[in-house]
Amino acid sequence: MGKGTAKISLLGPFECASATGDEISVSSKKARGVLAYLALARGKPASRDQLVSIFWPDRGMQQGRQSLRQCLSSLRKLVDDSDVIAVSYTHLT
Repeated sequence: MGKGTAKISLLGPFECASATGDEISVSSKKARGVLAYLALARGKPASRDQLVSIFWPDRGMQQGRQSLRQCLSSLRKLVDDSDVIAVSYTHLT
């Protein structure tokens, strides 16, 4: 695998490996879902509101966005490669 290429297996048990082949343990079901959703989007951007409405529909937008921030933060620490998860910090008013 090349730089920035992670492997994610979605059929059967969830498995994720870094570009070097090291296992990445993603224990949170929500984090697994977000990672799978972003992987299946194949580089197409997903809005924060879209992710919140899919993964935290029972929470208000503010609480859902906080949950998403925490989720993305934990995923970035696990993946530790900006080529795998890119987050835009642009804000709409």
